Amino acid sequence: MGDPVGMALKGDCRGFLECFADWPAKELLDYRTANGDSAIHIAAAMEDPRLIQEFLERLTPETRLGVLKQTDEFGNTGLHEAAVVENYDVARILVDLSRKSGDAYKGLVETKNRLGETPVYRAAALGKTKVLQMLTEQVGDLRCHFDREKDDMTILHMAVLSQHFETAIWLLNHDSSLAEKRARLKYSSKPNKLNRLTCLELLALMPTAFKSTDDMKKMRSPFHYRTWIYCLMSGLENMTPLFLI
Repeated sequence: MGDPVGMALKGDCRGFLECFADWPAKELLDYRTANGDSAIHIAAAMEDPRLIQEFLERLTPETRLGVLKQTDEFGNTGLHEAAVVENYDVARILVDLSRKSGDAYKGLVETKNRLGETPVYRAAALGKTKVLQMLTEQVGDLRCHFDREKDDMTILHMAVLSQHFETAIWLLNHDSSLAEKRARLKYSSKPNKLNRLTCLELLALMPTAFKSTDDMKKMRSPFHYRTWIYCLMSGLENMTPLFLI
């Protein structure tokens, strides 16, 4: 058996697929790297549309659903990965093949990671507007995606904090009641300027909102990028001085 992680790091898509070609479903579902990633997380991080499509389509519907339900050490599923990958076609394939799960798709799109974020919330927080639109096409009511359990930070507050204003506008157009919601940092251990602010009040305290940044361009490795994203999300309380006066 080859080394899937080694193949991924070399960008060898064919080698990666061959690693799992003859695996029984149980072995595939049980597979984990030392960092807790499953095969679907590695495949998504490789950001190759043909790879992710071939990997998922060769599975039976039952095994594919099991693979899409798998979580990494941060509790992220395959649909959470759709919000992280930079390649839109990879995200589209992940969403499209998740929809083939039929009634199970609703459960997949509402699954929360360890921060209490659904894939919809995660896509908004990372400014992936097109992915957000894809995820919500068959969802209807988005209210269960509006807040994350870790700190009750609203989906709109997170989009504004991350300066993803196109996404923020899409959210407001979808549900204008988000404009009236106030941040509630229920687990904050110290006073925080975000607490009880609406997004408009928050925006008034963000002079950096009108400055560009190239920081994200420095994140070259998809594996490091995914870990960094988790640190960004979970470390919000410590990060607020970067955004606020």
